[in-house]
Amino acid sequence: MPEFGQPTPKLPSRSWELSGIFTAESGQPYSGYVSFDLNDDGNSVTDRTPGLPRNTFVRPATYSVDTRLTKMLPVGRTRLQLSAEAFNVLNRANISGVRTTQFGLSMDRLKCNPAEIPCLLAPTGAGAFAVANDAKDPRIVQLSVRLTF
Repeated sequence: MPEFGQPTPKLPSRSWELSGIFTAESGQPYSGYVSFDLNDDGNSVTDRTPGLPRNTFVRPATYSVDTRLTKMLPVGRTRLQLSAEAFNVLNRANISGVRTTQFGLSMDRLKCNPAEIPCLLAPTGAGAFAVANDAKDPRIVQLSVRLTF
């Protein structure tokens, strides 16, 4: 700390700063659902797969590395700050949502045993159970300039 009347020390003429954040999250639990009103309560959105408790399944874990590089440049009595920030540097596909419909109702006699119509069938293809349907942002880089006077 300078004494009273002494000039304030200046920042080094060219200083660099590097910082980062590493985030690791375990996968979030979710339940399997059926795509119709199984218990006839008028709400087909909340009917879980019969025989399974809540939160039986778990989404994949997510990992992210965010970095920031800053350079300070003196410009007369002012300072110029140049920054580069990168989010999700490793460009990892962090899954944040999956399809939760485990079974749908079918009236198709070719797909069901004729003695068991209607029957429950698992969706296939892109709509299949546990297929990723949402992900966090990919790698993003941003540059900034800040003038402090």
